[in-house]
Amino acid sequence: RSLERLARLCGLRVLSAVNPADALHRVRHPKRVFELAILDIELGDPDRNGVDLGAWLRSRGYARRVLFYSAQQATNVYLQAVQLGEYVPKGDPDGVPRLIAI
Repeated sequence: RSLERLARLCGLRVLSAVNPADALHRVRHPKRVFELAILDIELGDPDRNGVDLGAWLRSRGYARRVLFYSAQQATNVYLQAVQLGEYVPKGDPDGVPRLIAI
């Protein structure tokens, strides 16, 4: 939630969701197109992770860019994430300045 607050303080409009199903519903009704979707890779859903959600958003035109802000560092998931968009690891001391610059 701290990233959400930071984005609002920077004057950005933010849409947040509690899980992938909520995110899918909120972008579809009404249809919204985002310049940037910031996603965690681990979303607490055994059937869909942030990479899956990011791929779905990009392939259907809901998000122009995807950024993953996550502590997940499993090699296969990380490689999938960077193929779809940018990756900023949680806990990286330069992470927040990199997020702001994006």
